Amino acid sequence: MKISLNNLNGWQRLWALCSILLFVLLVSLSITGNIGAPDYANVTHESAFFDRMTDKAKEQLVIEDPALETPEQYATWIVANATKKGTPEFDKVANLYQQSKDYEKAKELSVIVHMPNSYDLRIKKEYIDNLTKTTLSLKEYDGILRSELLKLRIFFFIKLFLTWLAVIAGAYSCGWALNWVYRGFKR
Repeated sequence: MKISLNNLNGWQRLWALCSILLFVLLVSLSITGNIGAPDYANVTHESAFFDRMTDKAKEQLVIEDPALETPEQYATWIVANATKKGTPEFDKVANLYQQSKDYEKAKELSVIVHMPNSYDLRIKKEYIDNLTKTTLSLKEYDGILRSELLKLRIFFFIKLFLTWLAVIAGAYSCGWALNWVYRGFKR
């Protein structure tokens, strides 16, 4: 079955022209950024990003453990429960207290790098002197951001294409239905 543009009636030609113009408009708006295509600000930080980094890059960072409380909170519990010293529960809290203190110290000895997705990446100061080492963690995090941004953009453009397809299919269907009604009156 061969479809020729010469076989289209005037309304079908108008529909084809409007469909192409709408497509060109959407593409140009998305290229210029006026249509709201995702950018780095749309990529929210997830702790799973660190799991995707190499161990060499992770050792350069001070990674926050959301499960840790502040050292003061652990110290308060330890003082209130001094009679439990030597029990597994007390030892666990004492260990968490030490981890929390180590994290606070590492935070003080780190440099904050503001990433494009508004996440503050903390890099240990000992790696700042040697910028080639620092760039490893920054490059890996940026690579993760780029891959997440690519996923968001692909999803966005698929939605945009499907919306365009629905609009032109709806316009064609309405035109076909109106033509059917018009032919009914002509009989």
